[in-house]
Amino acid sequence: MSGKRAVAVAAAANLERRPECNVASSLALAGAWSTIAAMPEPCCTVCRLGGVSAAASDRPLLRAEPHEVNIVAFRAALANEPPLASYRPAGPWVTFGRAADNHLVLGDPALSRRQGAFHFRDGMVYVVDTESACGTLLDGEKVASGPLREGSIVLVGNVALRVER
Repeated sequence: MSGKRAVAVAAAANLERRPECNVASSLALAGAWSTIAAMPEPCCTVCRLGGVSAAASDRPLLRAEPHEVNIVAFRAALANEPPLASYRPAGPWVTFGRAADNHLVLGDPALSRRQGAFHFRDGMVYVVDTESACGTLLDGEKVASGPLREGSIVLVGNVALRVER
């Protein structure tokens, strides 16, 4: 789904993680997951999309203009569900959160009304946390802001966001 606003309903769920999951410890630290338990492979959207690699800094920076990409939202805990929403940016800022006036509206009650934004500047893509209550994880690291790399995954509450060409 694309257009001026993309609505994603990320229902609050009792999320479970596998102990082997390469993002479980980061998410538990951020308070995003309630339990760590065995789940069938792949255990979550993050793992299905390639996981969060400790070698994220080895990947090249994501260089893109807004019209060249889609921002896709997934429920982070479910591996085989289609995306919640897809949004094609029309300008240099794409806001996301619970409030209806965001570009990407995410119905996850764990999120702030104005959780964060993607910013396109000088041919690069950045994620910015807008002092949200639950924080924003970029490739498993809690950040106030940071540049995206090829394949980066942004985790907010129970939602995984990815910028795709």
